[in-house]
Amino acid sequence: MSEEDGGVGQLEKFGLPSQIAKGLAGIIGTITISISDTGGCQYFKGKEVLNKIKGNKSLYKYLPAIIFPTRVSRGYINTYKVFQNPTQFDISKASQIQSILIRHGLVVSTQKNGKDVYLFIGAFPEGLQYTNRLTVVQGRVKFIVKPYKRIFNKSNINSKFGILPLSKMGLNAIYSTNPPVSQGGNGFIADIVGIFNYMSSTLYQIWLNTSYSSAFDKIDTNYLMDYDLEGGLEIATSAKVFADTPAIHIQFENILIAPSIPDSVSFNPALSAFGTLSSEKFNNAVIGSPVYVTATDWSELCSDLMLRGFVSDIDVITEETVVDINGNDIRLSPGLSLGGIINPPNSWDYNDLVSWAINNGMGLSWSDFDKWIDLALFESEVIQRLIARGYANLVDYVIDHFDPSYEVVEKGVDSVVNSIINNVSSGFNSVINFLKSL
Repeated sequence: MSEEDGGVGQLEKFGLPSQIAKGLAGIIGTITISISDTGGCQYFKGKEVLNKIKGNKSLYKYLPAIIFPTRVSRGYINTYKVFQNPTQFDISKASQIQSILIRHGLVVSTQKNGKDVYLFIGAFPEGLQYTNRLTVVQGRVKFIVKPYKRIFNKSNINSKFGILPLSKMGLNAIYSTNPPVSQGGNGFIADIVGIFNYMSSTLYQIWLNTSYSSAFDKIDTNYLMDYDLEGGLEIATSAKVFADTPAIHIQFENILIAPSIPDSVSFNPALSAFGTLSSEKFNNAVIGSPVYVTATDWSELCSDLMLRGFVSDIDVITEETVVDINGNDIRLSPGLSLGGIINPPNSWDYNDLVSWAINNGMGLSWSDFDKWIDLALFESEVIQRLIARGYANLVDYVIDHFDPSYEVVEKGVDSVVNSIINNVSSGFNSVINFLKSL
């Protein structure tokens, strides 16, 4: 297998520096497996999404989402002491915060009992047991995840991967979701894949917005994310600033080998505005990032991007490291990262999604997840109805204090909305007390 045939040419088409391309091609040659002829294709399709997404909302389905806690308990602050003080423009501290705070995934849609349901699928941030509210943002569109305490025990949830029901924040419609899925080929194949991520843009927002203030502010007995930081993280998911990092996925062992630095500026010149932060190495924040692959046919036309899975783990190589791949000792040099992927669900059908989450050890029963979905749908409808009736100012109260029993759903949306509005005349404390009584 020549260097050109063995992958150097393909990897350089993908935008990789020659030294990294030769290193990855050498690994492929050593383990004597074939490399899919998709390097140039994959990179072109990633660029196409970047260049055309502003005028084509159907491309939003490829954008990664990020998830992060926005309301946490004292236990969170005490466990992760880096959050207790401003970072004073210390990049290493900002990176440490990013590694704890941020995870990646996708916003997808499905149907349950004829109703549209939006879900986050991907990785969960650290400290989930201390979290009272999570925010998911994709393409600057914001969703809320709430763990309703009356129907589920957060300690049962696997802290790494799963699906979470989303409450829409005043949206009547949403852009396209659900990229096509690829379960991969057969045999000893290595795919050239792309890892869609917001590593540089989220690091920049953390570095900027924790410089002179802490990431969380104490409110009553809880801590809320700093307003500027939350807004900055939302901006960080703009379609203008995502990166597509090239990697090799060795299918038969689900091994992922990538450069240790996100392919930010070479893929997306807009990220050069972040300066040295765009050259910071991967950390755990990349976990959950969607991994995409393409294919070519006899006419050398490129297929659309297909979801190959999600980054399951990543370790930056800091010194020469030998790993066993298919019985071969492979030497990895600094400049590379070693990780893996979790395969995607079979489809975006509700049953396939819940099965995927359970099979990946999320820890919730099917029955509890159904109830969680029903409450998230109910809360979304309450919010939509309040906005439609001119009471958008009450939405935050619902988000902060709506934690109902499952029986409340049976009373209907109108009953709850009317009662909320009727309590306004008695003051906002009356509204809060009513919501707490549910």
